[in-house]
Amino acid sequence: MHNHQIDWDNLRYVLKVAQTGTIAAAAAALSVNRTTVLRRINQFEQDLDYQLFDRRESGYALAPGAEQLLSAAMKVEKTVDDLYRQIQGKAIQLEGNLRITTTDALLVSTIAPHLESFRALHPQIKLELVITSHQLSLSKRDADVAIRPGKSIPSNLVGNKIGSMHFGIFGSTEYLQSHQSKKLNQHRWLGVDSPVLQSPPGQWITAHIPEHCFCLKADSFMVLRTAAENHMGLCLLPIKLGKQSKSLLQVFPGQPAITNNLWIVTHPDLVRSARVHAFMQHICSVMGDDDVQDPKTS
Repeated sequence: MHNHQIDWDNLRYVLKVAQTGTIAAAAAALSVNRTTVLRRINQFEQDLDYQLFDRRESGYALAPGAEQLLSAAMKVEKTVDDLYRQIQGKAIQLEGNLRITTTDALLVSTIAPHLESFRALHPQIKLELVITSHQLSLSKRDADVAIRPGKSIPSNLVGNKIGSMHFGIFGSTEYLQSHQSKKLNQHRWLGVDSPVLQSPPGQWITAHIPEHCFCLKADSFMVLRTAAENHMGLCLLPIKLGKQSKSLLQVFPGQPAITNNLWIVTHPDLVRSARVHAFMQHICSVMGDDDVQDPKTS
């Protein structure tokens, strides 16, 4: 083995490739580019002086005998993660970095207006935003706080409900002028893709809109809103996000009759961190009627 020490920060890249099977999927999950993942894996293998993966056209597969090494590496990662969370959980100073993950739609429609008021209260805390539709792992330090929709809080996290999301069907004025059918299946549709597909709005679309109606799919409500603003078809949006657009109109009132809760959560080891507590308390206190769309007014 080489004399220089192993950079254990590269371990999470190796494990993510092992879990996903491809460089592209690992890069997406880690919110980095493919080159970064490749460089980290190559460096880790070089440090170990051992080839962990067989490079195949179909993806990256563990090399023979690598399972035992990776199993030991996962134990190291868990120990480091546990130690980090415990240290962070004891942080009492209102300064330093705070990593927050949420979706682009929630950031634009709901969260962004409250970031400046938090900065004004705590100017020494530097916010880092990770915008993704994937559920990042708070146990693995992918983020300190998550603001997410969902029916309930995962059992391994703690937090508070900060609102509810109601959904509506939207289309541009230009599109609606040329497509006036009162039937959902006689319109062009912009559909959601994984992981949004497993959410309540994704399940509603799957149940009510035939596959042949879709002309575009995306894993982002912001992308769907932009496509609708460019007259591509109808889409399902959080009502607040849809009504913030000057060029979209809500159609088929009362559909869909679905609601998703909105949560702010963290890992139990971090709940005592001054930075985490301050941010969660601030968001809970400032979220008001303007942040929760009443379906009766939609």
